[in-house]
Amino acid sequence: MPRSLRTICATFAFVGLTGLFAPAHAGNDASGITMLATIPFSELPGENVEANDIYGYTSPSGREYALCGMRKGLAFLEITTPTAPVVVGYTTNTESLWGDMCTHGTYAYKVNEAANGIQVIDMTNIDSGSVTLVTEIFDGPQNSSHNIQANNESGYIYTLGSDNFGGGIMAFNVSDPANPVFEGGWDGNYAHDALFRSYPSGTYAGREFSFVAGGGGGVHIVDVTDKTNMFSMSASTYPGISYTHQLWLDDDERYLYVNDELDELVGNVPTTTTYVFDVTDLSNPVYLHSFTNGITATDHNMSGRGNLLFQANYESGLRVYDIADVNNVSEVGYYDTYPAGNEISFNGAWGVFTEFASGVVIVSDRASGFWIFDPFDVTSVDPSPNPVRLLLDASPNPFSESTALSFSLEESAVVRLDIVDSSGRQVDQVFGGTLDAGSHRMPWHPKSAQNGVYFAILKAGTETRTGRIVLSR
Repeated sequence: MPRSLRTICATFAFVGLTGLFAPAHAGNDASGITMLATIPFSELPGENVEANDIYGYTSPSGREYALCGMRKGLAFLEITTPTAPVVVGYTTNTESLWGDMCTHGTYAYKVNEAANGIQVIDMTNIDSGSVTLVTEIFDGPQNSSHNIQANNESGYIYTLGSDNFGGGIMAFNVSDPANPVFEGGWDGNYAHDALFRSYPSGTYAGREFSFVAGGGGGVHIVDVTDKTNMFSMSASTYPGISYTHQLWLDDDERYLYVNDELDELVGNVPTTTTYVFDVTDLSNPVYLHSFTNGITATDHNMSGRGNLLFQANYESGLRVYDIADVNNVSEVGYYDTYPAGNEISFNGAWGVFTEFASGVVIVSDRASGFWIFDPFDVTSVDPSPNPVRLLLDASPNPFSESTALSFSLEESAVVRLDIVDSSGRQVDQVFGGTLDAGSHRMPWHPKSAQNGVYFAILKAGTETRTGRIVLSR
């Protein structure tokens, strides 16, 4: 519908308790992906019935949040306990099918195609359940945008598909995150979506580039180092091009993965297709090949994490590819959020966000709302280093007198294991201190705790994992 901590540092699971915190969702086909929670529009503010994009945020305390875009506004959900998401805030906007958001520091930025410029939202007090719409920025000038992206390394946010600069790139300095300042733009082609990378070393040391999905204009690479003098490095195409929609660059900044939103619809390809470029030389990208999972659904937004590529592909839902070998890409997992079919259409999964340290993945679905997933079963194909692997098992669970909390560490770490109630109040500390690598088993004997749901919070080094346990005497 045109114009429309990469790090897996730890994974946490209560083994054998799927029925408690990851209930089956009738009619949804899945492989290698566990659904932790789904949040329909009826449980969200704003009387929305349709979603657009989704984004993630981790507060300075380490708590994780989903920013869920909808026609009439943006919902903020705490997902630190991914099986029990909680709405903590909501901001409104002029109604628009298309909306997008990003974050920098403790601020979120929201745009849509109807109005409102750039909405600046203060998340400083999000842990206390408060977010505040501070202002709307119309500098440039601009009133609407299709997309917005941040480069937290350079300290800039960029609007794309705006009603200025030919729908190209507009750069805003967010050194003062509450007050974005327009500095310049690029009008070399319409920019439907883009990503931005700073190069600290190598051939392009000290420069910043944008990889642009240019609709009918293909893939553009733009030097955006000087915001007052952005210039094109290259423009590329690929077989069967119809509408270059969105892209993702791998961690080594060598391979660029590109999707085309209309190639299936117009018949240029018969099945969901992703295109791959070698962008070692930014002035001369080389098209390598394409790959498909053989399904007929339209592809939409994607995001990578290590050697995994996650795609929100409308009617076929969330699809996960192993891209460790760029010449032998294979699908390794999926969860169909739209079980009605796999047709070429704009129904179903819209956006995906993968950059939480907890390893959870969040997805927006136009028809059904928002989803939280655990991709643990497919992350085994990812050889990226996991310095601390937390595998926590509570047994028995539910329990009446005591339960044993078992976990393993891949290296020595400072560990703290607490029990909190459903309001977040600490009721007990099971352990605090340094532990060696290996397996550990620690009992919890609740004394005065009442029957109900509790959460074990395990911290190892800088990583935190949370899971649910049930006391039933």
